[in-house]
Amino acid sequence: MNLNTRAERLARGSHSEAGFNWRIWLVVGFSVIFLSLTAASAQAQRRGSYNSGAIRQQQQQGAVQAALAQLAAAKEVLAAAESSGKVAQSSLDEAVSKLQAKSKELTDAQTVSKDLSKRLADLEKEIVTGAAADSAYGKAVAEQEAARKARYDVEVRIVGEAEVQSALAGLTGAAWTERKQSILAQRPDYMQANKRLEAANEGISRQRRELLEADKTWQELSESLAKAHKDERAVETQNRVSPRQKTDATKKLQSSSEAAAAAKAAIAQAEAVLKANGGSKYLKSDTPTKKSK
Repeated sequence: MNLNTRAERLARGSHSEAGFNWRIWLVVGFSVIFLSLTAASAQAQRRGSYNSGAIRQQQQQGAVQAALAQLAAAKEVLAAAESSGKVAQSSLDEAVSKLQAKSKELTDAQTVSKDLSKRLADLEKEIVTGAAADSAYGKAVAEQEAARKARYDVEVRIVGEAEVQSALAGLTGAAWTERKQSILAQRPDYMQANKRLEAANEGISRQRRELLEADKTWQELSESLAKAHKDERAVETQNRVSPRQKTDATKKLQSSSEAAAAAKAAIAQAEAVLKANGGSKYLKSDTPTKKSK
C-alpha cells in the first residue's frame, strides 16, 4: 500500500513537472516571437525616417514656414520705410535686422543637402553593421582583420630582430619611423603581408559599395542628395548678382529707399520659394481684388 502510494505521488510529480516545463517553453516561445516582431517594427520605423518622399515633404514644410516668416518681415520693413517721425529710423533699423535674420533662416531651410548627407551616412552605417557575418561583406571584413593582424605580426617579428634593433638604436620620432619603414620595405615577407592587406582593403570597399547599391532605400536617398546638390547650385547661380546689386547682410540700411528695395527683393524671393514648395495658397490671401467700376 505504501509502495503504491509512493508510486502514485511520483507519477503525479512527474506529470506536474512536465506540465510546468511545457508552460515555461510556451512563455519563452511567445517572448522570442514578440521580441522579433518588436525588432522588425523598430527597424521599419528607422527605415521610415530615410524615406525620400517623407524627407522631401518635411523640407518643403520647413521652406514654406521660413518663406512666410521672411515675407512678413519684409512687409514690416516696407511699412517702416514709409513711416516718418523721430522713431522712424530706429523702427526701420529694427525691421531690417529682423528681415536679415529671417532671410538667413530661409537660406538655411533651402540648404537641404547637409541634412540628407547626415541621413545617408546614418543609413549606410545601419546597412553595414546589419550585414551578416557569412555575407560577402562580412567575409570581406573578416579577411581585412586577418590580413591586418598578419602584417602586424610580421612587423613585430622583424622589428624584434637583433640586427634591426641595432639599426634603430638611438633613433626617435619621425626618424625612427622612417628607418623602420625603410627596413620593412626590403623584407619580402612584410611586403607580401602588406599586399594581402591592400587587396583586402580593396575587396571590402567593393563589397561595401555593392551592399549599399543593393539597398533600395539607399538608392533613393542617394539620388535625392544628388538632386539637392544640383538644385542648390542652381539657386546659388540664380542668386549670384554683381557687387553693386548685392546687399551685405551685415550692412545697416540707413536709407529708407535702400531698405524698401531690399524688402521688395526679399518678398519676390519668398514668393518664389512658396510657389516652388507648394505654398502658393498662402499668396492668394494677399492678392488684391479688383474693384468694379
